[in-house]
Amino acid sequence: MEGGGWGRTADHRLRAERRLSKILLMAHDDHMSPWAVHFTSASAGSFDAPGEESGYDNMTSILWHRRIEPVEEPHGAGREIPELSEAHRPACFSEIPLHLLSPLIEHRSDYGIGFSQDFLLACGGGRVLYLEQEGRPAEAAKRLIESKRTEPIDPEDPLWELTPLIEFPVTGSLDDWRWEREWRVPGGLAFDVADVAFLFIPEELHHKALQFFSDHKFAGSGPAYICPYIDPRWGRSRIEKALAEVPVELPPSEAAVAERMSWIF
Repeated sequence: MEGGGWGRTADHRLRAERRLSKILLMAHDDHMSPWAVHFTSASAGSFDAPGEESGYDNMTSILWHRRIEPVEEPHGAGREIPELSEAHRPACFSEIPLHLLSPLIEHRSDYGIGFSQDFLLACGGGRVLYLEQEGRPAEAAKRLIESKRTEPIDPEDPLWELTPLIEFPVTGSLDDWRWEREWRVPGGLAFDVADVAFLFIPEELHHKALQFFSDHKFAGSGPAYICPYIDPRWGRSRIEKALAEVPVELPPSEAAVAERMSWIF
């Protein structure tokens, strides 16, 4: 498996320069962010096992498989069209600035995976377009969708590339999620180690995470996310500092050395 980390190649320097440009954007605009974060939720339990409540298990599973699966329920303006239900199942992210995420943490968890918005755009994703239910733009969009439903559904119609990203919120209702500032990637998101910009992990686990991924890289036993680790409860200046720092992998643990030696002998 391909390892992560920061080398001295031209490609890695380019990634570092792009990261710096995004940090500068974050520093000069308090309300915009160049990132989008997928927060993981607690794993489902059962009668015998209550499940893992922090979101940690789900994040490690995503990082291992390098894929964020789409949500089970269709989302978007065309979600009620049976022929298009799969196309309306996205992977979901938030573009709330990283230092303003406290309300979302309470609804999700302290664990998340951060990507650049440029990467999500390249993967077919985009920002959700909220058309208030009471407004004329929403009525126009609904009429257009209904006009297409009177015809045989053509999955290749460009309209159906837009509808997964359109929502009709009702102001003041429980289904008004505009505050999440959502991004979506229809069909889910496949990614590589180098595509992950940072990980949200509680601060007390940062060293353990770095050792874990450093061991994976040394032993070649799994994907190694040697990238900035951020506690989502940090303030803005500390988050910016963490994003700007160059991660340094740790020497392998005795267990990693023993595992690698076992392969040789």
